[in-house]
Amino acid sequence: MTRNEGYHREPQGESMLLSPGWKQALVRASFYTMIVGMGMSGVRGDLPELRPRSKDAAASSAVDGRSVLTPAEKIAALEEIVRGVLKGQHDDVFRRVHRKDNKNERGQAKDGFDTGVEDFETLDENINSAKLKKLLFAILPRNWVGETERLFYMDEQPDMPAQYGMSGDKMGAATHTDSEGVSTIDYYRPNTPAGKLNKRVDKLVQYLLHEFGHANDPENDDTASPEDRQELLNRLIDRYLNGDNKYRSAYVEKIRQKNQGQKKYLETKEYWAEICYEYFWRPDWLKKNHAEDFELVNWWVKKHNKDFRPMNQRAYQRLRDQLFPEPAALPASQAQPRPVDPGSENRAAPPKVQVEKKGADLGRFVIPRGHRKSEAVKRVGIPPRIGKRKI
Repeated sequence: MTRNEGYHREPQGESMLLSPGWKQALVRASFYTMIVGMGMSGVRGDLPELRPRSKDAAASSAVDGRSVLTPAEKIAALEEIVRGVLKGQHDDVFRRVHRKDNKNERGQAKDGFDTGVEDFETLDENINSAKLKKLLFAILPRNWVGETERLFYMDEQPDMPAQYGMSGDKMGAATHTDSEGVSTIDYYRPNTPAGKLNKRVDKLVQYLLHEFGHANDPENDDTASPEDRQELLNRLIDRYLNGDNKYRSAYVEKIRQKNQGQKKYLETKEYWAEICYEYFWRPDWLKKNHAEDFELVNWWVKKHNKDFRPMNQRAYQRLRDQLFPEPAALPASQAQPRPVDPGSENRAAPPKVQVEKKGADLGRFVIPRGHRKSEAVKRVGIPPRIGKRKI
């Protein structure tokens, strides 16, 4: 888990590079460069050793040391540092963060109506793909849905990517982005037993909200301008490195990677996806317990959705139950009869289960007094989210 360290918030509207002391700025820029260079150029291997040319060279890129720079000057100053840090890889660094906005023919952000939601009936006959899309439209801003071309159920269980260092774990979902910035989300077969329909829908939505965080991050958010994406990345890095009372995710903490640059890159992008998930899933809780994480996502959402307010849990549950009501149990007259074993007449009846007066504790199972095992076994202590949300 991340430790809570001292946090210094930069004044709104100022670049992260303008914080007191160029030594601190250079350290931040180096970390920024690692993230952008790895994520935006598609590099997933080890980065070259980071050696900035010099403190003086970095300072000279600040346009004569002025304390107020235009957005173009800020970009130029950062690119100058990047050239020294990445040793010739700078041509690819801003390729994705600074690409043209991906908007529709009307020049507006995508509204999500063309986003395909497909094949979730294969996962569960009671989960209709069209209704799932309606539920997502109610939870998310339209342009957040529009950042993804397709959501698809995949009846497989792929392993976690090796760079996460989670050997043996399976992926729950994944976001894939091609060279043109087009994102798709795959949801994989769960590795846990099916429960009630509402719980299965909840788990599905939780995974998808995490993945929509990836589709709307500094790398992949085509609705935002290059300058806005860079500002988000600046704020995100500053929050993750120096933030006080950050949201703590066991999933992020579990990432194991020897290359520290790649490790920080993975941690930062998964941290963003996790706080996006919490913002849409239980906004009141996030705002109360991790206000600055809430404000970071809220600021980004309202860049293009000024009137958006995240849905609270009660409203979500009402809509979920309306779209996905629990299937009615078959009456006894329509239930399938149990097959008869021809040799059962000659076998002795099985022994009765011995039940203590106060209930027999069988590890994770409890048999309450006066009930048969088949009716009363209840699982206890299961965490609200099971499995891993990925990439």
